Amino acid sequence: MLELTGSGTTTGILLLTATLPGVLCGPFAGVLADRISRKFLIVSMDFFRGIITLYLSWIVYSSQVVFIHLVIITAIIAISSSFFNPAVSATLRDERNKGTMLTDLKDGASYIISHQDIFYLFIIAIFINLLISGT
Repeated sequence: MLELTGSGTTTGILLLTATLPGVLCGPFAGVLADRISRKFLIVSMDFFRGIITLYLSWIVYSSQVVFIHLVIITAIIAISSSFFNPAVSATLRDERNKGTMLTDLKDGASYIISHQDIFYLFIIAIFINLLISGT
């Protein structure tokens, strides 16, 4: 973002937008993940983030993306991730305690790339695409 806009402020705003919703929603999300069906929460948040990502792809492809779109989409994905991540963590913990997961893989593959890391890689890919295409 810094290279694209040349402004440290826009980079800071985008990073704040990616971090602050998770900090504010985190305590509520953990409680909610314990009170409703984790499967429902995982599937619905993943589906919702998928729709948001498709929308972001469409506006980038149609060259309609502006900074405010990135801020809003980043905040929405951060909020949904703050509900998704505790549900996944609790589910993985329960499955490990039952002994249904492969113990050799539990500390490796399941924690290498989190969903939030994938989101950040997606944002980086968008900016690389914008730089290459010259828009």
